[in-house]
Amino acid sequence: MDVVAALGRGLHRAFLSHTMRRTGSIFFLTALTLAGCVTRETRTGGTIIPPPPGSTPPAFGSASQTSVSSIGVCTVPYDGFTLPLLSPDGRWLATQIGVPPTWPTLLAMKRQTVPMASSIEIWSLDSRTGRRVTTLAKGLILGRSADNDGFLVEEVLDDGSRRIGRVEWPTLEPEPAAETRTPDARSSLADAPKPLEPEWLIDDGRVNAFAALSVDANGLSTGSIAWCSRDIEGDGFALSVKHGATSARWDIPPMPEQGWLLPLFSRDGRTLFAMSLRDGVVDLVAGDPSDRVAFEQSEIRRRLSVRMDAQRTYQTLAPQGTDAAVGPGDSTTLVLFDPDLRRMTIWNPTDSTYRPLTEGSFAATIVADGSVMVGDGDGIVLDHPAAAPGFPPRVYPRSAIPRHVQYTGDGPHDWVLLVPDRRSISIVRFALLEASLTGR
Repeated sequence: MDVVAALGRGLHRAFLSHTMRRTGSIFFLTALTLAGCVTRETRTGGTIIPPPPGSTPPAFGSASQTSVSSIGVCTVPYDGFTLPLLSPDGRWLATQIGVPPTWPTLLAMKRQTVPMASSIEIWSLDSRTGRRVTTLAKGLILGRSADNDGFLVEEVLDDGSRRIGRVEWPTLEPEPAAETRTPDARSSLADAPKPLEPEWLIDDGRVNAFAALSVDANGLSTGSIAWCSRDIEGDGFALSVKHGATSARWDIPPMPEQGWLLPLFSRDGRTLFAMSLRDGVVDLVAGDPSDRVAFEQSEIRRRLSVRMDAQRTYQTLAPQGTDAAVGPGDSTTLVLFDPDLRRMTIWNPTDSTYRPLTEGSFAATIVADGSVMVGDGDGIVLDHPAAAPGFPPRVYPRSAIPRHVQYTGDGPHDWVLLVPDRRSISIVRFALLEASLTGR
């Protein structure tokens, strides 16, 4: 499975359908248009969700009850390839539009180019609506990480170097009251660009890419940042970290024919994950990010695949980004797509466990109680590592990418579901009002 292709250009054929469907007694209907967002809310209570037709029946007397709330917020454009970044509080979204960057640009290879046919829009989201606030200058690449204050971008420069920047979420002006608003007031507020310039965090004349912030449980950056770097004419990437508390920087250079890719921090910032690629072999790596000695001394590795290249390695985290790829609290878990098993998996280097999730799954997020929201071709299922074998309840009947948020607005909306189409993504606020896994 080509995950990026499935999530991007071919997504509508691979696993998304805008046909309304019934799963058990759940019926979901959302009408969304780019010009004007229409919201429909559905709730299900005490729903018994049966297993798939033809499957072996679960144990006697078992049933799965869920009660959910789903509200369509709006539809945002995207480039058909790059998933948007959400702020951890679910109030902001950054989306890349236009022509998606080329693979050499995404992978920061020597053939990378400035993506001048691409730009980034920033949207404000509330409990039931969303609106575009501004568009950044063309040529920026949407980064991998966001917190409640801003998000990361990258820029290819004319000399072949690449820098990493941070864009603050904008400050919104209140909309005019309905009785005083001119006929064009809403469109001018939504469409008038408000210039935002990145603050360049890493700009040293090297090729710097794949940056990730360390974001704490409150949705704020701790100041630590990890990325990969190389000389302009170099090949393999070094693993680079700048520590938030000390501002000290350390690097682990690549070995011959080897390079580092896609670093990200655990939720508590005490573990740094990364991928090591050498001669088609990819290892998952985890270690203490305090300094180079601590990382190398604490390093834990697991072989992921022996049939990999940089593009396939990129795809292992493409559905997850950085925020959804790690477990909550102080758990040391990484959620990724296993290209050999062709499904999502959870790796815990602390106890050396490696757990495959639902067959055919392409996205997943772990929440505080240890349960996992898993996206597959038929929708979202609620799984739990401690549950007995059987059939986890299906809580959403359309293929989507789940993102856990800490939304403080009206209503219990602790999830945002991204439901992509060819060139747009529907934004759905979702809540598990009541869930029971006793019925697997």
